[in-house]
Amino acid sequence: MTAEYDSSSDLSDLLPLRKLAKELEAKGIATPHQMNWWLRFRDVNGLLDCGAVSEVRGSPHTKRPTLYARRSRFIAWLSGDAARAA
Repeated sequence: MTAEYDSSSDLSDLLPLRKLAKELEAKGIATPHQMNWWLRFRDVNGLLDCGAVSEVRGSPHTKRPTLYARRSRFIAWLSGDAARAA
């Protein structure tokens, strides 16, 4: 029995959200204020649903999760291509 490769488990595109935010700011794509706004409403605007942002909690008692971004899906979400993001 061989295990099939699942591309969603590839971690090469995953990075801390702060790093992606700095890249987007440096390229003039998004300001810190815009990023904060998008992330504040991530459960409504589709960032969580399309997998562009992942929440990781160190323990069940952690109030705020650590946020990670999947670069390709975040860029697809920004460009309005929800089908490609998912």
